[in-house]
Amino acid sequence: MGERIEVWYPPVLGVVAAIAYLQFLGSYSLPETTKDLLAAVINLAAIAIGFLATVKSLLVSLSSRADVAWLIKGEFFGRFQRYVFQAIYAAFVVAIASAVLLLLLKPIGELPWWPRLAAAYVGLVIFTGAAMFRVISVFALVLQVPSKDD
Repeated sequence: MGERIEVWYPPVLGVVAAIAYLQFLGSYSLPETTKDLLAAVINLAAIAIGFLATVKSLLVSLSSRADVAWLIKGEFFGRFQRYVFQAIYAAFVVAIASAVLLLLLKPIGELPWWPRLAAAYVGLVIFTGAAMFRVISVFALVLQVPSKDD
């Protein structure tokens, strides 16, 4: 995947998801299971933060291998660190936004600007998922580098 696509596809997918929500689902009312969904998203975001922190620590431990040391010296490592931290921050924001929405669900769901808020939330969740996918796919490439011991 090209660097430009790699950098931009999470925010672009988030914006497209928000616009699609407004266009196609903006008039729907909240389902009964919204509280359960928000609680599940909080749990998933917390698990994602732990996973991403583990990815970061694995990368540091792998950096001692001679065949992976090139990552640390090149521009790739700085870019990958930005991807990891961006995904961690996004997961934190999703968890906080989900908690706030969970607490204020009844009053917010009745407001006229609720569809815009819901669209922003959907865009944020999709952006976070895409950012996590980016980290996983790049990290998979790192793990596929054959070691000199093999």
